[in-house]
Amino acid sequence: MEIIKLFLDDLAKQAKSESEEAKIVVRNCRKDANNEIKKSEGFSDDLKDNAEKDIQDLTNKNIDNINSIFEVKEKEIMTL
Repeated sequence: MEIIKLFLDDLAKQAKSESEEAKIVVRNCRKDANNEIKKSEGFSDDLKDNAEKDIQDLTNKNIDNINSIFEVKEKEIMTL
């Protein structure tokens, strides 16, 4: 039984690692998008600011989604 518990703990750690990697990808996408906005010409500063706020909202929404999925998966793993 102890072996199974250790296996499940390792599986939960792997799920946590995967969720952290997914959050890094989301943050890198935010960084790339914000850099493109800053380099763009022909748009007002207000429009650029609004675009950056929209990107941050999308980033937050996706990170919250990743956290929710991880929590569900972790509970699922630990109740096996």
